[in-house]
Amino acid sequence: MSDKYNDIFPTRLRQLIEEKPTTITAVARELGISRQAVSQYTMGIGQPNADKLLQIAEYFDVSCDWLVGRQGGAKSFDIDLAGVCKFLNMSEESVAFLQEFGEFSKDYPGTLDALFASEEFREVMKSMLRYRFSLEVQKIAEGEKMERREKNKLLNAVFIEHFLATNSLGNVIRDWETEIAGEKKDVSDSIYEILKAEQDKD
Repeated sequence: MSDKYNDIFPTRLRQLIEEKPTTITAVARELGISRQAVSQYTMGIGQPNADKLLQIAEYFDVSCDWLVGRQGGAKSFDIDLAGVCKFLNMSEESVAFLQEFGEFSKDYPGTLDALFASEEFREVMKSMLRYRFSLEVQKIAEGEKMERREKNKLLNAVFIEHFLATNSLGNVIRDWETEIAGEKKDVSDSIYEILKAEQDKD
């Protein structure tokens, strides 16, 4: 099996063949190439040229961007959806989730909007980005020779960013608890006190 078997393009091509459903032989006939060539595409051994990639996209009614895993590439040719994906720099699956979540939370209007409008939540997102960046830097550094002191600095940076990200998320939760429950005290503390009181009864 090719080490590229689980890459985005071969994985999505196999997914499309199964979903349609169709066969490697049928795809090969549509593209005017051998069955072996398509089989190699699905295993990550070979890559189609631009013309063949476009043919594959048209055959399965998906976008080329989605096929190759380009960030923000929508699976469908829905112009509105593709525009939203491009504008937000998010995948079609993530945009669909946001839409479903909006439907799910319709009994609590503005929940999703309030989340993203929250300055505290924005800080969480920024912290997560900084944390991810620090992890990427650490990963690159692990493959390079460097002094122990420098490596420790990187590890400390990762720890700090992790702490800040989780702490920021905790602040959002506490603010929401206060807003909804109308209490200054952390709701989780109240729950703990109730559970402890029940245990003491036993």
